[in-house]
Amino acid sequence: MQIALYEPDIPQNTGTILRLCACLGVEAHLVGPAGFPTSDRAFRRAGMDYLDQVRITRHVSWDTFETWRRGTGARVVLFSTQATTSFLDHSFRPNDILLFGRESGGVPPEVHSAADARLLVPMRQGLRSINIAMTCATPSPAPANSRCANRMNLSEGQKRLGSRNGRTSFGRSDHTCCRPVGGSNCRSLFSTTALYRMVTSPEREARILRSP
Repeated sequence: MQIALYEPDIPQNTGTILRLCACLGVEAHLVGPAGFPTSDRAFRRAGMDYLDQVRITRHVSWDTFETWRRGTGARVVLFSTQATTSFLDHSFRPNDILLFGRESGGVPPEVHSAADARLLVPMRQGLRSINIAMTCATPSPAPANSRCANRMNLSEGQKRLGSRNGRTSFGRSDHTCCRPVGGSNCRSLFSTTALYRMVTSPEREARILRSP
């Protein structure tokens, strides 16, 4: 699984998402042009001490990204407030690319239509959106839940505790549930996925979707 950011606007959000990628061992793609410098030098000047732990591929434009993506055969899974399908109901594949639009305007129609799937994170009606970094964290472990659980040495009991209807989430919401994996020096990562799934049971999710 990989994460792609389309023309990101806010460097703080991008930094948080890159830290997420470093801690989960997920490759990151930055689709330009961005609203801020995205060179390694610029990131290091901003104090990113985990930059060596994340693989970043930069694409100068959407067309460049699409040319590369089609060559790999990977699907683009777009997260959008305009989508109607919950990410909880989607069947992810290991090589999926999770695409997130820019904070100020999402993605243009041509990008929206090019996606192989369009998903949303269920939330209360009447609110605009969840912060993009939080949104990235919510579905990120889903396609590789078994791999992550094995790398974190979770017991079978903990794996069962974090599983609901065939969907695996981390069993605890504190920092210790996201230990460094694969030699990463990331100190910790708050498990937004665990928090989301603890407060959003299937029954609560249904109520959210039905709420006026």
